[in-house]
Order: sequence, then structure tokens, then C-alpha cells
Amino acid sequence: AKMGMMEDFEVSLQVLRGFDTDISLEVNDIKVLLLS
Repeated sequence: AKMGMMEDFEVSLQVLRGFDTDISLEVNDIKVLLLS
């Protein structure tokens, strides 16, 4: 269930930031915060 939520989160963030934006660093930062 968590993986599906992470995928939804990444899609939502990509839409918010724009499809031409590289969100990988931001996604990694958020994953680190959520897992700590």
C-alpha cells in the first residue's frame, strides 16, 4: 500500500512542479524525512 501512495505522491508532485521539472532530489529528500 505504501508503494502505491509513494507513486501517487510522485505523480502529484510532478504535476505541481511541472512536467519539465526534475523532482528526483525533492522526492528523495521527502522519502528520507518520511522514513526517519
